[in-house]
Amino acid sequence: MVKEKYDEDDIVEAIKDMLHSWPTESVYDYAYECLYNDYMSRSQPIEIIDEFMEEWGPKGHRIKDNEGYFGA
Repeated sequence: MVKEKYDEDDIVEAIKDMLHSWPTESVYDYAYECLYNDYMSRSQPIEIIDEFMEEWGPKGHRIKDNEGYFGA
């Protein structure tokens, strides 16, 4: 197991160092891909995407009664 071989604080520091070495555009692209996969995951409850879209989505555009949500 990773935690048995490496100290968690050292892993966190290494991740931060790696990210700081990336161009800003690469960090943005990586974050976008991770967030997209999180919000599009069918394993997430519908409330997760509802809350996200309510705060960040285009105003006035809404799928009613979850119709069309991943083919529901």
